[in-house]
Amino acid sequence: MLKVSQLMSRGISACTPDSALNEIALMMWEKDCGAIPVVDNDNKPVGIITDRDIAMGSALQHEASWNLTAQDITNGKGVFACSAEDDVHDALQLMRDKKIRRLPVVDNDGHLTGMLSLSDVIARATKTRKSKLSYEDTIVTLKSVSAQRQ
Repeated sequence: MLKVSQLMSRGISACTPDSALNEIALMMWEKDCGAIPVVDNDNKPVGIITDRDIAMGSALQHEASWNLTAQDITNGKGVFACSAEDDVHDALQLMRDKKIRRLPVVDNDGHLTGMLSLSDVIARATKTRKSKLSYEDTIVTLKSVSAQRQ
């Protein structure tokens, strides 16, 4: 079994629901990432903000990013997460089912410990069929989450 802990990114930045979108965009720039988890006061994930969320949120609400917060964008959408001890294949299935590219990784108490992204998975996939994480596992998930939503 290949565990999420073997692929996930650690030491990630997070924001709060009250964080301004322009501050979140700067965090993304500094960390060279396309998504930042939103956490509550107990460091439990309550959402995720992507670079696309920032652009579309500002445009659709006709507001500058410094006038909007993470809460304005996530607005109770909820978040799906996995555990570091989960099998990567279970996490990939969740990504396929929910059509998401990233999963916050939480400990037994629900506190944020990292992120698992499709980029993490792609970087680890191998060509061999005997691999714990094959190209086929990866491409099926990528294809599923990339499909145009109806």
